[in-house]
Amino acid sequence: MDNQHAHEHIARFVGAPRHTAAMQWTFTGEIERFPGPGGWYHVDVPADISDEFERDGFIPVIAEVGVSQWETSVMPKGDGTRFVAIKAAIRKANNLDEGDQVTVIIRRR
Repeated sequence: MDNQHAHEHIARFVGAPRHTAAMQWTFTGEIERFPGPGGWYHVDVPADISDEFERDGFIPVIAEVGVSQWETSVMPKGDGTRFVAIKAAIRKANNLDEGDQVTVIIRRR
């Protein structure tokens, strides 16, 4: 993407989820849990950010929530949307639980 298109692209996110030239996105969402035993806790990735990814499947990222940073992936839900799993250690370190609003930063690795 050339500089002109990059600036136009970044401008779309003013007041919405943010994307920087370093392939970083910031968004806020609710921690949810997949139903059933052992259901993962996760935050949905907004559609405008999901649409940024050019391929299907798992997208390797570095995620940040509060005081925590870890390597993970943006994963497909199977319905065209994507999510970031928020494992127990991250929830505990940041005193988070299902239903909490959380700001997530993801960067491609």
